[in-house]
Amino acid sequence: MMILNGEGAGRRPAPSGHEGVGHREADHRIANSLQLLSSLLSAQGRETTDPDARAAIETSVQRIGAIAGVHRHLYGSDGANGVDLRAYLMDLLGGLRGSFSCENRDIHLEAEPVAAPSDFAGVIGIIVTEIVINACKHAYAPDQPGPIEIVLGSDAARGFTLEVRDRGRGRSDDGQSGQGLGSRIVDLMSRKLNADARYVPVAIGTSFVMTGELPAA
Repeated sequence: MMILNGEGAGRRPAPSGHEGVGHREADHRIANSLQLLSSLLSAQGRETTDPDARAAIETSVQRIGAIAGVHRHLYGSDGANGVDLRAYLMDLLGGLRGSFSCENRDIHLEAEPVAAPSDFAGVIGIIVTEIVINACKHAYAPDQPGPIEIVLGSDAARGFTLEVRDRGRGRSDDGQSGQGLGSRIVDLMSRKLNADARYVPVAIGTSFVMTGELPAA
């Protein structure tokens, strides 16, 4: 079930007139092309019997979906340059919830309506995708249902806080945590936003927190 409560990435110049229509059509074509690529990968995943290979393909599909979602929201924005982060994340998490990795997870989004540039939204989407998929795979046993909460907030000074938390078994102390491709992607994307991102100690489960500056849409 999904419940909705109430200097980094650049921004695209605000379009006007025919230029705005051209940008929207470009967003529509890009979203369609990414959807086609996602469908082809999904078809390959369904034919794959190896669980690890299937999981890797599915993760690639979700990464593509994070970018495609930005272009879908831009196409439906009536020429506006910004993306509503709450609506975008709700759409993104709906797709993750329907994935093989997250089928037993209760994904809960708490976010305010926040407008942000498309580039910023895309980076946030990639980070959320990586952290949520990681929690879906590792926070709980495969047959154990469990909650994953995503909280996005901003303040009057245009600062933002993103938190992804679960109530699972916590992070491993084997020295391998943070060494995979997903962790490297999160680190790269966080630096792109000039944001501070880290796992913080909690009594139960795992909490990923990122703070930074929210650029104007």
